[in-house]
Parts: sequence; C-alpha cells; structure tokens
Amino acid sequence: MKLPKPHSRFGLAGGLLLAGFLLWMAAAWPLPRFFSKAIPHTNLNRETQILRPIVSGDHLQLLYHFWLGLDALAGHSPFFHNVYEFNLGDDSARIQPDLYYVPFSLVYAALAPWAGHAAGWNAAGLASILFGILFLGLLVRRFVGSPAAILLATLVAASFPYRWITLFSGSPTGFAMAFPPMLFYGLDRAIRDRSPWGGVLAGLAILCAYATDLHTFYFSAIASLPFALLSFWMASSAPRRWLAEIPSRILPLLPFVLLVAVAVGLSMLMASHLSESAMAAGRSLAEMASYSPPARGLVSTACAGMANHAYFGIPLFALLGALLLFWLLPFLRRDSAEAPPPFAERLAVFTLLAAVAAILLLALGIHGPFEGIPVRVIRKVVPKYAMIRQTVKIYCLLPAILAPLLGMLFARLFASARRSAFGVAATGLGLVLAAWTLQRNLAQTTPGFCRLPRANAAYAAVAADDKANGGRPAHALALPLWPGDSHWTSLCEYDVMLSRVRLVNGYAPAVPSGYFENVFKKYESLNQGYATDEQLDALLALGVRHLLFHANAYPDKISPFPAAAALRALTGHPRLALLAGDGLVFAFRILPKHPVEHVPHANWPDTLYAAARHWPWNPPREIPREQTAPLLLSAPVFPAPHLRFLLRLSDGSAQPLLVPPGGDGVSCLTHPVAGLPDWLQAELPCPTGGLVDAVSGAVFLEHALLA
Repeated sequence: MKLPKPHSRFGLAGGLLLAGFLLWMAAAWPLPRFFSKAIPHTNLNRETQILRPIVSGDHLQLLYHFWLGLDALAGHSPFFHNVYEFNLGDDSARIQPDLYYVPFSLVYAALAPWAGHAAGWNAAGLASILFGILFLGLLVRRFVGSPAAILLATLVAASFPYRWITLFSGSPTGFAMAFPPMLFYGLDRAIRDRSPWGGVLAGLAILCAYATDLHTFYFSAIASLPFALLSFWMASSAPRRWLAEIPSRILPLLPFVLLVAVAVGLSMLMASHLSESAMAAGRSLAEMASYSPPARGLVSTACAGMANHAYFGIPLFALLGALLLFWLLPFLRRDSAEAPPPFAERLAVFTLLAAVAAILLLALGIHGPFEGIPVRVIRKVVPKYAMIRQTVKIYCLLPAILAPLLGMLFARLFASARRSAFGVAATGLGLVLAAWTLQRNLAQTTPGFCRLPRANAAYAAVAADDKANGGRPAHALALPLWPGDSHWTSLCEYDVMLSRVRLVNGYAPAVPSGYFENVFKKYESLNQGYATDEQLDALLALGVRHLLFHANAYPDKISPFPAAAALRALTGHPRLALLAGDGLVFAFRILPKHPVEHVPHANWPDTLYAAARHWPWNPPREIPREQTAPLLLSAPVFPAPHLRFLLRLSDGSAQPLLVPPGGDGVSCLTHPVAGLPDWLQAELPCPTGGLVDAVSGAVFLEHALLA
C-alpha cells in the first residue's frame, strides 16, 4: 500500500494541537477557571457542587508520586526511595523502584514549584491530551491523505469516554493512553518507511508506558506484534517478496527492541520488589469477575459505576456501521461506479475491525459471551494476563485502533462526495453521526473537582516541633490507621507533600509484607482513641513521636462511633499532648511514660455517643418467651465506657430482656430509657455483643443501636 501524499507536517501538527486543546476545554470545563486551585477527582460528579474541599482518592495518590520525583530532584529525599510512607525508622529500607510516572511528572515538576500542585497536575493532564491527539493524527496520516478525514477521525477517537473517565478519576491509565498511538505510529514508520527514528519512537512509547501505567504497558506490548505484522503486510508489494524484505524492514526496529528490553528489565526489578509485598500473587478468577463490567455498559448512558467504564455507545456503533456499509457498497453492488478498495486497505480495515471486536469482548471479562470464554481462554494462553483485575483496562488501546479505522472509512466517504449526489447525501449522514458521537462521548463524563489547600497547620506543627524531634525528621502515625490499601490515606499523602512528615502508615497497591500484622493489627485500637502504654512506648522506640488525627476520614468501617468519641479519648489521654489543629486534623505529641506537668486538654462532660451501626428488622424480630437470640457486633470495638445496645421494641412486647453475665459473673436485666418507653438499654458484657433472653414474655425487636 502506498503512503498518502505528504502535506505540511507543521500545519497538521498545529491543527491537531489546537483541536486537542479545544477538546480538552470542552471535556474538562470549568477546570480552566480554577486551573491553579483544584484538580479533577471524579469523572462522574453526582452533586450540584462542582468544586469541593479536598477529597480522598487515586488522584491524590498519583499526585503524591509526581511530587516524590520533584522531592528527589530537589534533594530532599533519595532517588528511588519513598521515605514518607510505611517508614519504621530506617529511611534506607524504604527503597521503591519508581520511575515517578515520567514524562508527566516532569511537566508537573516544571510548574508546581512556582504555580502550585494543582497547576502542575492539570498541566500534566493537558500535556497527555495534546500529546495523545498529536500522535493519533499522525497515525491516521499513515493510512489516509485527506486532512478532513484525519481531523474528524482523530477527534472522534480522542473523545472516546474511557480516556476521559480514567484521566478525571486520577488513574495513571488516563495519562498513559497518550502512548499507544505513538507506539503504533513508530512501528508503522519503522517498518513501512524503513526508518530507525520510527523504532526509536516506538521504543520510547513502550518505555514511557511502562513508567506511567503497567496496564497500558502490558496491553501495548501484547498489541505490538499484531500491529507490526499489519504494517509489514501493508508494506510488502507481493507475497513472494516477503522473505527478501524481512531484514530491511526489521533492522529499523532495533532501537525498539533495545528499549523494550530496558522496560522488561525494569519490570523484572519491580516484580522482585512486589514479591515481598501483599501483591505477589495473581488475581483469582473470582476477583477478576467482581471487577468485570456488565455488558449493558457498552451502550447504557445511565450512571452505573463500573458499567460506565465499558461504554462504547450506540452513536459510535451506528457511525461505524454506516461507514462500513458505505465502504462495502462496491463489493455488494455489481453496477457500482466505485472501484473496490485496494487489498492493503481491505486488510487494514478488516484487521482493525477484528481488533475492536476482540477488545470489546475481553473488556467485558466474565460478562462476555458464554460466561467470559474469551477472557478465560486468554488468561490461560497469554503470560501474566491473570494479573489483570480490571478487564476493561484493555480499552487503553481503543482510540489508537479506532483512529486509523475511522480515517480510512471517512476518506472513502469524502472521496465519493465529489463524484455523486448519493455520495454527498452519505457524507452528510456520516457527519451527522460523527457529531452525535462526539456529543454523546463528551456527555459521558461530568468531572468534579477538589480544591487543594496550600498548608495544614497540624502537620506543620509536627514538622516544627523541635522539642520532640530534636533535629531528627518528623515521624508520626496518622489516624485512622488502615491495612494500607485504602484511598482515605491519600489525604495523609497530600499533607505529607506540604510538610515532609514521615508516616508509619501509607497507601499503596503493594503493601509491604508484615505491615498488616506488625503495624495495623498492633495499633488498630488507636482508631477509637484507645491507646495503651505498651503501644505508645513501641511507637517511641520506632522514633514515632506524634499522632495525627484526621476527623474528616472516619467511615463506620473504622469505628462504629463518630470521630468525636475517638478525639475525646485522645485529648483526654495523659500521655498525649495536643499541639495544633487545622479544622478537622489534629496533631498530638506522644509523651514519656511519666510526663511532668501535663494536663490533658479534654475535660468534657459525659456524653452519649450513638454509633453508626444500626440493625433494623422489618418485620420485627421475634424472641419467644424463655428463648435466646444473639446480638453480635460486626465492627471492631475496643474498650469503651458504658458500652450498650439501645433496643426499640414494637407494641405488644414484654419487658425486660436478660443480658448474660459480665465481668462480675452476674446477669442483668435491661431497663427502659427515660422518656422513651419503647426503648431498652442493654449493657454489654463484652465489646462484641452477646446473647439476650426473653424472660417475661415474647419480645419483638424493631431496631438495635450501639451506644
């Protein structure tokens, strides 16, 4: 297949970059209004409030890793170390083979020091969009020569919703999707033009994909061979000459092979790092199934969580169908004045169309045909595919495959418009469908934004507490404490960026081995304000001299009681001194075992705390006379004063209930709550609940609350 006649590369590049900027403005609006103040945190904002205070999530975790690269460049921490998370007192042990998501972290680093973290992040996102759309257009230009077809195909492919969904939700995939078009462009240029620069571009694309997102790297590596074979077949003038042409067309790929080897070497190094973490094993079929999007997500525009990620859209299906039907007309009508497409174009169209179909089937995972036969098979035959948990991640390849496919179809459509009235009408229909596709694609994302604060007084107080730090780096435990894989801890990561306080805990997909037992389980009771001398002494022995309490990150999974209950316990502890607060974040200094002249800040009166745990029964739960029923608590509860259930009875219930023996070995009867005759109090003999007996007659329970 002959390459299209060249036209001004600079003119094309300028037009593509302008189109990319306008597309970003339309998709991200109103982000340009607060470019230096806020960053996207979701692709699907369900609230009327567009701009919110800081929100936890993957966007903050990725921002933190951008900042780690800047921190190392500035000399504040060693390269390839993450000394601010999971730090047990030895900075040298915090080796983390991390390429800092280059090149996007470099864009961030160029802006963040003087324009702020938000400006650096948003500039990196914009760079990804512009870079991706530029290489999408250059890739389409390898297949067609019509500027109109190039621009329209590029815009439709670049507007594909998954690209914006992942970008606005802070996934590295959203940034890395700029590289598959560069990879395919480089491979095609190396093979068809015999250009070593094409091999260099393809190799850089695969290396940058590895540095940015492992999913994009993995799927790009798998797709490299099929796309290279397509380019080779399209370049060969005759099958009988294929063997003779192989050396001259493979030699320019040498830079690509060398850079792939570098990426594989880095991947093996990272794999050895992961082998010591909780992520060493692959994903089970059941785990993959739980992350497979339902098939309705292909066309549904409803807000349905994971289903939205699989959106392909009725408009895009209709556009592809109409363009293909017109493209096939010369084959279907013997009297057609149109000449059939050349062999190379036919090969490219059918190959790319088959690739689109395969990606859609694999993206559905267990919800694919015959209970996910495609993904079940590929997990067995393709190495490392079992590591994939979110099957829809394969969508990272779709824009790079759709763009040249649409380009060839649009080019044939536009060429026919110059020859017949039917062609003009068909072109009009194609443009209408393309406009509909663009509109629906952009409508699939309604980003929400979170404001990034410039300082945190609590973390700043810990960093500046020379009395406790004694010239050493500030070291703290942040509460609430999680097993290491919760997005809530990303709030702590952002505050670390502002203060450089080292933390015992952290947030990572690969949690250090032993962290769950040696840190989380050991200090979990601090989440509810229960701290023993042994725990505080162990923290001091690690060099941890402060606690940081985030009252704005307290879901009921952490504690059945509100954050205020834990905060009261911490402020009243004789070995914890409140240093400072920043609205909802509080800093405490850990004191020696026998503090001198320390008076706890809290002198609060007794307070009733209603827990977030609630058990309703509809219809009411019956406990027959002289029968026993369990009332068990599923959330962890550490020793708390006057722990009890509040039980609401329905009409006709007899009172009281008999609660089993407590620590003194004596059973007790429930008694009414003053002013609430339908409620009973049941003091618990242990913090996980117990059994109750109906002693005076049948009892019907409507509600139970922990208090």
